[in-house]
Amino acid sequence: MTTPTLAGGAVAPKAHTCKVRILVGKKTSIDLTIDAAAPSGIVATHVAVDFLAKYLPETGAPDRVPDDKHRGYLFQTTEGVVRTLDPEKSLTEEQIYDGETLRLEAAPAAEEFKAFWEQVSTAVKEFSRKHFPPARLKDLRAMLAAATSVSAALCLVLLLGFCAPLRGSWVGLAVSGGTVAGLALAWVLAVRRDNGLVAAAVLPLLLIAASVSAAYAVASQSPLHGPSIAAASFVALLVSALGVLRGRAVIAYTAIGTSALFIGLSEVLAVDSLLPVDMGLCLAVSAIVIIVWRVELISQWLAAVPLNKFPSGTNEYLFPTTPGTVDGKLSEDLGIVSSADIQTRTIRTNELIAGMLAGCGIATAALIAVIGWVHPLDTAWVLYGAAIPVILILRMFHFAARLHLGLLLFGGIGAALVYLASLSATRGLLFGAIAAAIVTALLALGPKMIPTRKDSQNPTVRLMRAVFEGVLIFAVLLWPAWLLSYGPFIYHHGWQGVQ
Repeated sequence: MTTPTLAGGAVAPKAHTCKVRILVGKKTSIDLTIDAAAPSGIVATHVAVDFLAKYLPETGAPDRVPDDKHRGYLFQTTEGVVRTLDPEKSLTEEQIYDGETLRLEAAPAAEEFKAFWEQVSTAVKEFSRKHFPPARLKDLRAMLAAATSVSAALCLVLLLGFCAPLRGSWVGLAVSGGTVAGLALAWVLAVRRDNGLVAAAVLPLLLIAASVSAAYAVASQSPLHGPSIAAASFVALLVSALGVLRGRAVIAYTAIGTSALFIGLSEVLAVDSLLPVDMGLCLAVSAIVIIVWRVELISQWLAAVPLNKFPSGTNEYLFPTTPGTVDGKLSEDLGIVSSADIQTRTIRTNELIAGMLAGCGIATAALIAVIGWVHPLDTAWVLYGAAIPVILILRMFHFAARLHLGLLLFGGIGAALVYLASLSATRGLLFGAIAAAIVTALLALGPKMIPTRKDSQNPTVRLMRAVFEGVLIFAVLLWPAWLLSYGPFIYHHGWQGVQ
């Protein structure tokens, strides 16, 4: 496909240009090199009026540019969460890079831009509903089947991972270290040159190579396994943070960083063993429960959604169009914020929620497998491990988006099946078969417990579910005090008599 330019003829790309694919209508796409420094609204209107309006008819394209010159034109993203670019910001500011695809749309009528909200919470709710559609009952049934089958396959991989300790060597360290240095240099150069496509491709490779190199570096000095895994996990966490800050693949990098944090946290106290010690397990599990319990507040804080700055009843309206307001920026003094900014922060909040839920599910599956393997005959530990996936499933009642519910479902079912596989390896297949049958029966009844418009459920049932969830969360947070023998220690006034 040829790549025409706006200025006519072959013109060398300028320093602040961007090569993108523009979609027009249903069947037409065209590659263009456009200005990445000018406001995207001006660029979109220039592309539509001065170029595509003439170019498309001349080439016999099946689609035409909508005749809305008096309103102007806007660009929309087409991958991931569809969003309309802020017409006042450039492509660079909107983090649009070479190789991406944008859709050209006519700007709505002027009055359609005048969105007034009395509370930020209302705006966040509407934007969340728009970009993260709620799940339906048939969606949950499909996710239930998929989560069960995929988790059953992955549980074997997770268990095998505990039987493959890292063996460090200077040769492996040199090869992996050189790979990390080359990938890091390529990523830095791509970022400095605003080549987002290359940067996005290199960062996952850098994450894998850096984590493996950190493990090799520790293992080459010592045969101990715990520090190797901890080093790899925390390096993966740092590289994932770079991906989140870059604003691309936020969900994936948040999930990787969250799971790496908990795996590394559990291995901090493990020295001569591949498996984390009991205190490390309890510490990581408690952190997971707190994250899942307070994930909405944590993500809101990370995305800087100003809900606490605009309390209900202040009568301060948001998104005004009066002269002199600072559109597009948060202003604690004026009490205003732009609609586009709130939408961006809302999307980031929901992406962070999804990433943290996915990461917690992955870490839970790994940690719960260790609990089942190390303490298969200890009733207190078995009940402690069984409560964790139940909490993940119960948290589904606090979410509506299909994405969030699916991740919680995968995390809860995956952890439960991994736990059953781990216990079956030590307590026998009969125990595993009975436990699996009980879990399957409970999961089959799961969709019937979800309130719908036709069956809103009895208020007493809703209240009891909330009470049960709260009691279970606090029990999991407090139970390690007994598991680690602090309860017997207090009872016996010392370690005498404590087994």
